[in-house]
Amino acid sequence: MIGVANPVLGESVCACVVPRDGAVPTLDEVRARLSAELAPFKLPEKLCVVDRIPRTPLGKVAVGTLSELVAG
Repeated sequence: MIGVANPVLGESVCACVVPRDGAVPTLDEVRARLSAELAPFKLPEKLCVVDRIPRTPLGKVAVGTLSELVAG
């Protein structure tokens, strides 16, 4: 999950997912799955489906690159 620009709040939560076996989840499905573990204000308001999660050479998520994918 990353923060994306929101004109009212300044920033909102976006879940970035890589579909398994071609099954693309809906935003409601992602929110339902996460609702038991996250507070309501931390649940994603946007869903972005990507081919892969970009990583740094150390294996961490490349948040800047991921943000560019979501914005573009």
